Amino acid sequence: MPSLTIRDIPSDTLNKIKILSKTERRSTNSEILLIIENGLKHYICENAGVNERNISKESQLEIWTMLLDGWEDDRKTEAIIDDIYAKRSVGRNIEL
Repeated sequence: MPSLTIRDIPSDTLNKIKILSKTERRSTNSEILLIIENGLKHYICENAGVNERNISKESQLEIWTMLLDGWEDDRKTEAIIDDIYAKRSVGRNIEL
């Protein structure tokens, strides 16, 4: 997996990350990855006008096709995707 070095992180920012990682019981590396992933999702949704759940079918197929490269299954990609959609649930509301 590729590595990335981030330099000149303000002390205040690094301290906040360390506090978050300790609070959430994650390593500092895992916490930074989570922050980057969540930030990217938010940025993409706001700037591309795309809701994560309303991504185009073509884009979703491309993403799933990339993921399926390491997945062994005799079915065609479309059949697996249809199966995934069929087994999805609406989810539930949670108050924190």
